[in-house]
Amino acid sequence: MKQAKWAAAFTCACLAASLLAGCSSEAGESEVSDSPASDPTTTTTTTTEAAEKNTTIQFRTQEDTDTLGVWWWQINTIQDSDGLLGFLQDNAVSEIYLCVDGMEDNDSARASFADVRAFVKKAGDMGMRVAALTGDYSWIEPDSTGFERYVEKFNAYQQAAAEDEKFYSMHLDVEPHQHPEFKTGDEGRAEVMQMFADFAVQKAAPAAEESGTILEWDIPFWMTDIVKDGDGQEIELARLMARTCDTIAIMSYRDTAEKILDVAKEEIEYAKEYGCKIILGVETRSSEGDAVSFMEEGKAVMVEEMGKVHESLKSTFPDGNFGMAVHQASVWYTLQD
Repeated sequence: MKQAKWAAAFTCACLAASLLAGCSSEAGESEVSDSPASDPTTTTTTTTEAAEKNTTIQFRTQEDTDTLGVWWWQINTIQDSDGLLGFLQDNAVSEIYLCVDGMEDNDSARASFADVRAFVKKAGDMGMRVAALTGDYSWIEPDSTGFERYVEKFNAYQQAAAEDEKFYSMHLDVEPHQHPEFKTGDEGRAEVMQMFADFAVQKAAPAAEESGTILEWDIPFWMTDIVKDGDGQEIELARLMARTCDTIAIMSYRDTAEKILDVAKEEIEYAKEYGCKIILGVETRSSEGDAVSFMEEGKAVMVEEMGKVHESLKSTFPDGNFGMAVHQASVWYTLQD
């Protein structure tokens, strides 16, 4: 279900509207960025310091057709979220990818449907729409029912929610490179990536269409594996994802604009070719070294480099069918400069 006109989709969604509980969020084949962060309560820089160091994003406004997203992994923090939501609003964030692991339709859950509905409405009133984020590498196995359970919960939530409380999309973070067979050799990797391709085409895309929502994927920038599509034709996996999905969010985790754009150059071309929305992600914390995240550089450098990426994407996608995103909300909030 391709949607080329994101401006209209975003407006409607706003008006209408691996960290915790088994969620994973990897920056590459081996990078892990999923240790829990404390729920922040205060900002780390004053308004004067922020102005002097330009630590607040100013390259977009809420009226722009392109988007700025964040991954929000700790669903148990949404009941006390005013500080973080205010910070995101100040930075012109327009969408939140909320991990729904732990969300259930009962009051004993880490987050009940009612809690999430209130959060989605609050975020929507502040100009931010919310997607239902989750995923697990085991979903790609033919006998897995994990994805089906997610779809059931997604649909149950949507049915219980008012128009301004609904999720705007399914946002999947499945990450096949976490599968144990991926690093067993070329044969094992090929088998895993084909399972992932089959899952994306045969299960995920039809489920999103049947649920009447859009489909977004988090994918690493190196998906050059050759797989077979639904017709048995060979195709590069990244190209298949752009052809099949509404949005691909690239984990383009590098600490300069030049490198961020370089590692995602193939996906950018595929997005242009198929009219798929592309989001380039940046990382705020990593154990993989200085080049991966802005942990060492701080907020001001991250904002500056993101601005450069934004200008490049804006010239590449004059229709505004692109976005950027920060991994992750709570760490960005407390990131030092």
